[in-house]
Amino acid sequence: MDTVNVEETVLKHFAAIVHVAPKKLDTGANLAAEYGVDSLKALKLISEIEVEFDIDIEEDEARCLKSLDDVVELIKAKLGLTGTAVRPLAS
Repeated sequence: MDTVNVEETVLKHFAAIVHVAPKKLDTGANLAAEYGVDSLKALKLISEIEVEFDIDIEEDEARCLKSLDDVVELIKAKLGLTGTAVRPLAS
């Protein structure tokens, strides 16, 4: 899977959760402030991502995910699609 497909897949899942068209999503926006993501929606997104990409997202990693860009970067790191080591993102 390439980085474009990672982003498209994340946007598809997130759009379904928050009922917004994928093209209208701002990947840099704060998930809670802009889209009203609460703990249940965040858990749903993380669960879907873990299944879709066959990865595990640790609790401390999940707490650091503030935007869709953060989510995509974490997935890419876990899949080895970036040159960086897997690490929690800065909060």
